[in-house]
Amino acid sequence: MCISPITEFRTGTEAVPGTVGIIVDLERTEFKSTAAWVDKEISAFYKLYKDTSTELRAAAKGKVILIDRTESKPKSICFQANGSLVKAAWCGNASAATAAYLNSTDSNTLFEVSNGATMQVDANVNPIENGEFMVSQNWELEKQFKLNEKCKINGGSEITLNFLNDYRINISDTVSSFENSCQWEIKHQSDLGPNQKVCVLHPPSGRVKYITSSYVHKSAPITGLCTLAFLQQRLPWLAKRMKTNTVVTSRGELTLPKVQLTDNTIKINVNPIQVNLKKA
Repeated sequence: MCISPITEFRTGTEAVPGTVGIIVDLERTEFKSTAAWVDKEISAFYKLYKDTSTELRAAAKGKVILIDRTESKPKSICFQANGSLVKAAWCGNASAATAAYLNSTDSNTLFEVSNGATMQVDANVNPIENGEFMVSQNWELEKQFKLNEKCKINGGSEITLNFLNDYRINISDTVSSFENSCQWEIKHQSDLGPNQKVCVLHPPSGRVKYITSSYVHKSAPITGLCTLAFLQQRLPWLAKRMKTNTVVTSRGELTLPKVQLTDNTIKINVNPIQVNLKKA
């Protein structure tokens, strides 16, 4: 019997879906290596297998994961594929889905995620029922980043951080400027590149809004939460203004991951994520 290489995934719950996309198990295709795939094929797979109904309710969408299981330590790459361009991207929900899939196929859940650099993921996966899993993750990656700060002419501050994806953090001094900045960024979201993301933040209240080139995130991406947790450690003035290690999204309050900075590496403890897998 031929087993489909495609598995649909969803994080969060059926009623409140988080990130949605598909997993392609390269072991079940003629092309074992990720290098054999081109952007058009990745985009076509997503268009064929995406769940449009769930997409409309999801916080984030358009993720395609390629999994290479040719070695003892599996490797994966996540692509953002719902826009006109297909681009490799870091995604914490995608790595949770990868861990759940590897567990379901009795594979090693200590694996690597590639996107230019390599991140090692050590995941703990607890199967629940009906294709549901609870996944916690420990990430470790090389300490490489670019950080810039500047003051905005109309007040507030702006930070750019090239770390996990390219983030621009728009810091608002007041609630009204936060709301105005959200509207402005959404209006200009088409100017963003595939891996560029904007976080509008009001530190005293913890309110955040994340915007990508193709959609407004209904909650907060894991990489965006990691970015703020990282900045709290690097920028004492921001940590003082944020007051807590939580942020408030339109879907509720979220706790920032724990980040540990060493001389050569960055270690991140990602909060548990619920994952659902379904064969396409």
